[in-house]
Amino acid sequence: MRFIILFSFLCAFGCSTTREMFQTSSSTYQPNYPNDLLRRTKKEKPNNKPDNFAVILGLNTEQRHQGSMSLSYQVLIERGYKRENIYILDPDGLTPIFPTTDTTSIKSVEILFNHLSEIVEPQDKLLIYITGHGKQINKKSYLVLNMSELLSAEDFVKMLSKIHPEVGILFAD
Repeated sequence: MRFIILFSFLCAFGCSTTREMFQTSSSTYQPNYPNDLLRRTKKEKPNNKPDNFAVILGLNTEQRHQGSMSLSYQVLIERGYKRENIYILDPDGLTPIFPTTDTTSIKSVEILFNHLSEIVEPQDKLLIYITGHGKQINKKSYLVLNMSELLSAEDFVKMLSKIHPEVGILFAD
């Protein structure tokens, strides 16, 4: 699969989180199990037609990131993407400004990308938009999924490599 990467991983160059935030909150936060995502993905099957899929991935988001997620969702809908082909993961899981698919967690990202590897066909297009926080630990880049979970950029790329659209675009801010 070839993805056009418009910006380098935010975990290498983007917003960073403070060590204090993780010390005070990481031990108490536990993301929900992605039951909503599991229910949704069990219903979806490949359809042998060209489709446009999108993933909006919020990483330990703040209000400004949620504003970007809302705007990107609106633009996708205006550009003809079907609601059922847009997946939105946000650490809060519930927000009144856009419809979330589920919370951002390691489990939900794994479930979603495994599902996409099964339903995205060679004639499909896939846009992945990532907004939020990343960090580096010992020169290794991580996506900060929520207050208690990190996903290495290396593992994220491995998940992406299982999906084979005609065109894949990864946009990170």
